[in-house]
Amino acid sequence: MKQQLLVFNKTNSKETANKMETDIKSQQENKIQPDPVFNEKKQIIASLKSELAKLICDRDIAENTVKKNLEALYVTKVGKNEYELFALECQAARLRRKIQLMQKSINHGRQINAALIEKQLDIEYEEWEAKITKMLTAIAAGKARLKALMPQKESRQLQNLYRELVKKLHPDVNETQTEKQKLLWNQTQQAYQNGDIEELKTIKLLLEDTDKDSRGKEEYDGSSDKASK
Repeated sequence: MKQQLLVFNKTNSKETANKMETDIKSQQENKIQPDPVFNEKKQIIASLKSELAKLICDRDIAENTVKKNLEALYVTKVGKNEYELFALECQAARLRRKIQLMQKSINHGRQINAALIEKQLDIEYEEWEAKITKMLTAIAAGKARLKALMPQKESRQLQNLYRELVKKLHPDVNETQTEKQKLLWNQTQQAYQNGDIEELKTIKLLLEDTDKDSRGKEEYDGSSDKASK
Protein backbone atom coordinates (compact mmCIF):
# COMPACT_ATOMS: atom_id res chain seq x y z
CA MET A 1 0.00 0.00 0.00
CA LYS A 2 2.81 2.37 0.93
CA GLN A 3 4.58 1.60 -2.35
CA GLN A 4 1.41 2.34 -4.35
CA LEU A 5 1.00 5.66 -2.48
CA LEU A 6 4.63 6.60 -3.18
CA VAL A 7 4.21 5.87 -6.90
CA PHE A 8 1.02 7.94 -6.93
CA ASN A 9 2.73 10.91 -5.26
CA LYS A 10 5.64 10.78 -7.71
CA THR A 11 3.29 10.59 -10.68
CA ASN A 12 1.18 13.45 -9.33
CA SER A 13 4.26 15.66 -8.69
CA LYS A 14 5.55 14.97 -12.17
CA GLU A 15 2.19 15.89 -13.72
CA THR A 16 2.08 19.07 -11.67
CA ALA A 17 5.60 20.03 -12.75
CA ASN A 18 4.76 19.32 -16.41
CA LYS A 19 1.60 21.43 -16.13
CA MET A 20 3.52 24.34 -14.60
CA GLU A 21 6.15 24.13 -17.34
CA THR A 22 3.40 24.08 -20.00
CA ASP A 23 1.72 27.12 -18.39
CA ILE A 24 5.00 29.06 -18.37
CA LYS A 25 5.64 28.29 -22.03
CA SER A 26 2.09 29.28 -22.87
CA GLN A 27 2.48 32.60 -21.02
CA GLN A 28 5.73 33.31 -22.87
CA GLU A 29 4.15 32.50 -26.22
CA ASN A 30 1.10 34.60 -25.46
CA LYS A 31 3.12 37.52 -24.12
CA ILE A 32 1.94 40.79 -25.64
CA GLN A 33 4.26 41.86 -28.44
CA PRO A 34 4.85 45.55 -29.26
CA ASP A 35 2.38 46.79 -31.84
CA PRO A 36 4.38 47.90 -34.93
CA VAL A 37 1.67 50.44 -35.81
CA PHE A 38 1.89 51.92 -32.30
CA ASN A 39 5.70 52.15 -32.51
CA GLU A 40 5.46 53.78 -35.94
CA LYS A 41 3.02 56.41 -34.67
CA LYS A 42 5.20 56.97 -31.63
CA GLN A 43 8.16 57.70 -33.91
CA ILE A 44 6.04 60.03 -36.04
CA ILE A 45 4.95 61.97 -32.94
CA ALA A 46 8.58 62.26 -31.78
CA SER A 47 9.59 63.51 -35.23
CA LEU A 48 6.74 66.05 -35.29
CA LYS A 49 7.69 67.31 -31.84
CA SER A 50 11.28 67.75 -32.98
CA GLU A 51 10.10 69.69 -36.03
CA LEU A 52 7.79 71.82 -33.86
CA ALA A 53 10.67 72.64 -31.51
CA LYS A 54 12.77 73.73 -34.51
CA LEU A 55 9.98 75.97 -35.84
CA ILE A 56 9.42 77.52 -32.41
CA CYS A 57 13.12 78.21 -32.04
CA ASP A 58 13.39 79.70 -35.54
CA ARG A 59 10.42 81.94 -34.81
CA ASP A 60 11.89 83.14 -31.49
CA ILE A 61 15.27 83.83 -33.07
CA ALA A 62 13.64 85.76 -35.92
CA GLU A 63 11.42 87.71 -33.53
CA ASN A 64 13.85 88.40 -30.69
CA THR A 65 17.16 88.68 -32.55
CA VAL A 66 16.91 89.15 -36.32
CA LYS A 67 13.91 91.50 -36.18
CA LYS A 68 15.36 93.65 -33.41
CA ASN A 69 18.75 93.86 -35.12
CA LEU A 70 17.09 94.95 -38.37
CA GLU A 71 15.01 97.54 -36.50
CA ALA A 72 18.16 98.86 -34.83
CA LEU A 73 19.93 99.04 -38.19
CA TYR A 74 16.96 100.81 -39.78
CA VAL A 75 16.56 103.38 -37.01
CA THR A 76 20.27 104.28 -37.02
CA LYS A 77 20.39 104.67 -40.80
CA VAL A 78 16.98 105.61 -42.23
CA GLY A 79 15.43 106.59 -38.89
CA LYS A 80 18.11 109.19 -38.32
CA ASN A 81 17.18 110.94 -41.59
CA GLU A 82 13.49 110.68 -40.69
CA TYR A 83 14.20 112.35 -37.35
CA GLU A 84 16.14 115.20 -38.95
CA LEU A 85 13.36 115.78 -41.51
CA PHE A 86 10.62 115.71 -38.87
CA ALA A 87 12.57 118.05 -36.58
CA LEU A 88 12.92 120.56 -39.45
CA GLU A 89 9.21 120.29 -40.25
CA CYS A 90 8.37 120.85 -36.59
CA GLN A 91 10.70 123.84 -36.39
CA ALA A 92 9.22 125.38 -39.56
CA ALA A 93 5.63 124.80 -38.41
CA ARG A 94 6.34 126.31 -35.01
CA LEU A 95 7.94 129.35 -36.60
CA ARG A 96 4.93 129.87 -38.88
CA ARG A 97 2.60 129.58 -35.90
CA LYS A 98 4.71 132.06 -33.93
CA ILE A 99 4.41 134.60 -36.73
CA GLN A 100 0.61 134.10 -36.75
CA LEU A 101 0.36 134.73 -33.02
CA MET A 102 2.54 137.83 -33.24
CA GLN A 103 0.48 139.16 -36.16
CA LYS A 104 -2.69 138.49 -34.16
CA SER A 105 -1.39 140.62 -31.28
CA ILE A 106 -0.53 143.44 -33.69
CA ASN A 107 -3.96 143.25 -35.37
CA HIS A 108 -5.65 143.59 -31.96
CA GLY A 109 -3.42 146.48 -30.99
CA ARG A 110 -1.76 144.57 -28.18
CA GLN A 111 1.88 144.55 -27.26
CA ILE A 112 3.67 141.37 -28.32
CA ASN A 113 4.35 139.14 -25.31
CA ALA A 114 7.12 136.83 -26.49
CA ALA A 115 7.15 134.69 -23.30
CA LEU A 116 3.40 134.12 -23.49
CA ILE A 117 3.61 133.17 -27.17
CA GLU A 118 6.43 130.66 -26.46
CA LYS A 119 4.36 129.14 -23.66
CA GLN A 120 1.39 128.71 -25.98
CA LEU A 121 3.64 127.18 -28.65
CA ASP A 122 5.01 124.69 -26.11
CA ILE A 123 1.45 123.58 -25.37
CA GLU A 124 0.41 123.35 -29.03
CA TYR A 125 3.53 121.45 -30.10
CA GLU A 126 3.81 119.21 -27.04
CA GLU A 127 2.93 116.08 -29.04
CA TRP A 128 5.45 117.02 -31.74
CA GLU A 129 8.19 117.44 -29.15
CA ALA A 130 7.25 114.11 -27.53
CA LYS A 131 7.57 112.40 -30.92
CA ILE A 132 10.99 114.00 -31.48
CA THR A 133 12.13 112.77 -28.05
CA LYS A 134 10.83 109.27 -28.82
CA MET A 135 12.69 109.21 -32.14
CA LEU A 136 15.93 110.32 -30.47
CA THR A 137 15.53 107.62 -27.79
CA ALA A 138 14.98 104.94 -30.45
CA ILE A 139 18.09 106.05 -32.35
CA ALA A 140 20.19 105.93 -29.18
CA ALA A 141 18.83 102.47 -28.29
CA GLY A 142 19.51 101.22 -31.82
CA LYS A 143 23.12 102.42 -31.69
CA ALA A 144 23.59 100.79 -28.29
CA ARG A 145 22.17 97.46 -29.53
CA LEU A 146 24.36 97.38 -32.63
CA LYS A 147 27.40 98.27 -30.57
CA ALA A 148 26.65 95.47 -28.08
CA LEU A 149 26.13 92.74 -30.70
CA MET A 150 28.09 89.61 -29.77
CA PRO A 151 30.56 88.04 -32.22
CA GLN A 152 29.11 85.58 -34.74
CA LYS A 153 30.67 82.58 -32.97
CA GLU A 154 29.04 83.48 -29.65
CA SER A 155 25.76 84.23 -31.40
CA ARG A 156 25.71 80.73 -32.93
CA GLN A 157 26.53 79.22 -29.53
CA LEU A 158 23.67 81.16 -27.93
CA GLN A 159 21.21 79.99 -30.59
CA ASN A 160 22.34 76.34 -30.40
CA LEU A 161 21.93 76.29 -26.63
CA TYR A 162 18.50 77.85 -26.95
CA ARG A 163 17.47 75.24 -29.55
CA GLU A 164 18.44 72.40 -27.20
CA LEU A 165 16.51 73.90 -24.31
CA VAL A 166 13.41 74.58 -26.43
CA LYS A 167 13.22 70.84 -27.24
CA LYS A 168 13.32 69.94 -23.56
CA LEU A 169 11.38 72.76 -21.92
CA HIS A 170 8.95 74.50 -24.29
CA PRO A 171 5.36 73.85 -23.09
CA ASP A 172 4.09 73.21 -26.65
CA VAL A 173 6.61 70.38 -27.05
CA ASN A 174 6.42 69.02 -23.48
CA GLU A 175 2.79 68.86 -22.38
CA THR A 176 3.58 67.35 -18.96
CA GLN A 177 5.83 70.07 -17.60
CA THR A 178 6.79 69.94 -13.94
CA GLU A 179 6.92 73.10 -11.84
CA LYS A 180 10.72 72.95 -11.98
CA GLN A 181 10.65 72.75 -15.79
CA LYS A 182 8.28 75.72 -15.98
CA LEU A 183 10.67 77.75 -13.83
CA LEU A 184 13.65 76.69 -15.96
CA TRP A 185 11.77 77.61 -19.15
CA ASN A 186 11.09 81.13 -17.84
CA GLN A 187 14.77 81.45 -16.93
CA THR A 188 15.72 80.19 -20.41
CA GLN A 189 13.62 82.85 -22.13
CA GLN A 190 15.07 85.60 -19.96
CA ALA A 191 18.65 84.38 -20.46
CA TYR A 192 18.20 84.19 -24.24
CA GLN A 193 16.77 87.69 -24.47
CA ASN A 194 19.70 88.96 -22.40
CA GLY A 195 22.22 87.03 -24.50
CA ASP A 196 23.44 85.25 -21.36
CA ILE A 197 25.30 82.18 -22.64
CA GLU A 198 26.58 81.15 -19.21
CA GLU A 199 23.06 81.10 -17.77
CA LEU A 200 21.86 78.89 -20.64
CA LYS A 201 24.79 76.53 -20.02
CA THR A 202 23.84 76.33 -16.35
CA ILE A 203 20.23 75.49 -17.20
CA LYS A 204 21.40 72.79 -19.62
CA LEU A 205 23.58 71.21 -16.88
CA LEU A 206 20.66 71.26 -14.44
CA LEU A 207 18.50 69.44 -16.97
CA GLU A 208 21.21 66.84 -17.63
CA ASP A 209 21.52 66.18 -13.89
CA THR A 210 17.74 65.84 -13.62
CA ASP A 211 17.68 63.37 -16.54
CA LYS A 212 20.43 61.28 -14.91
CA ASP A 213 18.51 61.16 -11.63
CA SER A 214 15.34 60.11 -13.46
CA ARG A 215 17.12 57.33 -15.37
CA GLY A 216 18.77 56.13 -12.17
CA LYS A 217 15.41 55.99 -10.39
CA GLU A 218 13.83 54.06 -13.28
CA GLU A 219 16.69 51.52 -13.28
CA TYR A 220 16.41 51.14 -9.50
CA ASP A 221 12.63 50.64 -9.66
CA GLY A 222 13.08 48.10 -12.47
CA SER A 223 15.65 46.08 -10.54
CA SER A 224 13.45 46.21 -7.40
CA ASP A 225 10.49 44.84 -9.34
CA LYS A 226 12.60 41.97 -10.72
CA ALA A 227 13.92 41.15 -7.26
CA SER A 228 10.41 41.06 -5.78
CA LYS A 229 9.22 38.69 -8.52
